[in-house]
Amino acid sequence: MRSVRAGWRWIGSCKSGNGTNRCKKALAGANASETEAHLFKKTGGCGGSSMYDLNDSDYALISLAQNTIQMNYDDENYNHTVGAAVRCKSGKIYVGVNVYSLHGACAEQIAIGTAITNGERAFETIVAVRGKRGEEIIPPCGNCRQLLCDYAPMCEVIIVVNGKTKKVCAKELQPFAYCLEK
Repeated sequence: MRSVRAGWRWIGSCKSGNGTNRCKKALAGANASETEAHLFKKTGGCGGSSMYDLNDSDYALISLAQNTIQMNYDDENYNHTVGAAVRCKSGKIYVGVNVYSLHGACAEQIAIGTAITNGERAFETIVAVRGKRGEEIIPPCGNCRQLLCDYAPMCEVIIVVNGKTKKVCAKELQPFAYCLEK
């Protein structure tokens, strides 16, 4: 069941003229920026370690996300091109596809929203894939990173960094997340 594409690598730069980190990614399958890779090395993750290896249930989660986009892929009419799966602490798994419109929703948002609608509040692991067969694991966009910080900061996120498929704590993906006033 390990259908994660091997041999992905980072090509690019994370420096921009205004001092922020803007990452240019080549079509070599890179899914996390060098900045993220450096961040993972410097900070601790959910359990004190920066990145985690995947287990069999993680590969099964990836497979469910891949199956979801395979069944729903549509790049002509509705632009459903990303599938996601989230495993909750209860063991239940919820899936979603992106919904494209003026203010569309990402697949991760749909999956988390479905889980919340069904009474879930504790999230364990999430993954997003894109492509007709879901062959590319992609990191959460900025909006999804903020959503994860708000709803599931301790949720593990499956991403590819420096060619390796790993898990990282959601809060590590958004080190300067916006927080609501207390």
